[in-house]
Amino acid sequence: MQWIALFKKEIDESWHNKKLVWVPLVFILLTIMDPITYYYLPEILEHTGGVPEGTIFEIPEMRAEDVVMLSLEQLGMFGTLLVGFITMGTIAGERKSGTMEMMLAKPIRMNHFITSKWAANALLLIGALTIGLAFSMYYISILFTTLNISTIIGVIAFYSIWLLFVLSISIFYNSFIRSPGAVLGCTIFTIMVLSTIKTVFGHKLTMLPNQMANHIGAFIEDKHVHTELMGTSAITLCAVIILVIASIILFKKSEMV
Repeated sequence: MQWIALFKKEIDESWHNKKLVWVPLVFILLTIMDPITYYYLPEILEHTGGVPEGTIFEIPEMRAEDVVMLSLEQLGMFGTLLVGFITMGTIAGERKSGTMEMMLAKPIRMNHFITSKWAANALLLIGALTIGLAFSMYYISILFTTLNISTIIGVIAFYSIWLLFVLSISIFYNSFIRSPGAVLGCTIFTIMVLSTIKTVFGHKLTMLPNQMANHIGAFIEDKHVHTELMGTSAITLCAVIILVIASIILFKKSEMV
């Protein structure tokens, strides 16, 4: 009962600060921007001017599979920043404002406190991703071709794992860092380090968490779940569990000091 009450409190707070509204809207914007822009690019260039009269634009034809990857690239760049931004004050913000001390004055279990916040943010992010990609698939089906429903569900499921990983990194830093800005900085720095490792050793370390988008691309192309995608998903989920457990341990230690 305590966990459910804490979880409901987080959901209510997300509603009051309009996260339940604006986060899905941002995800929709990120996922539909590239498909629509690419389709109408010749008209955009024609109406903005600056090109010789009579110029014929020949934009290479793209398949629905290619356009989906454009949406995922937007999420990989800006979506990751958004996750860090909306979660940077999950615990650090409450600690800074003093509301956390009032909460913990009650007999609340630390693991319930951490996991309820993680679960509420996970629900928000997966919901926003699902809505965003649903809009993207709708426009792609109108402007290009239609993807089968199993592929769409697979993309949402596997990309959700990556978002949960980024969320868990942020919660991990939230557990012992008192400044929301520092939490955001550390989260972004960690993602950048992973990106550098991928760039240098990606040909050998094919199951790094940030290889997820590449393997999803292969899944979309082949309509088949490859070993690399399953392995990356398993490793990323293990990392999520480890980060959440570490967050609980570090949070307990930081509050005992």
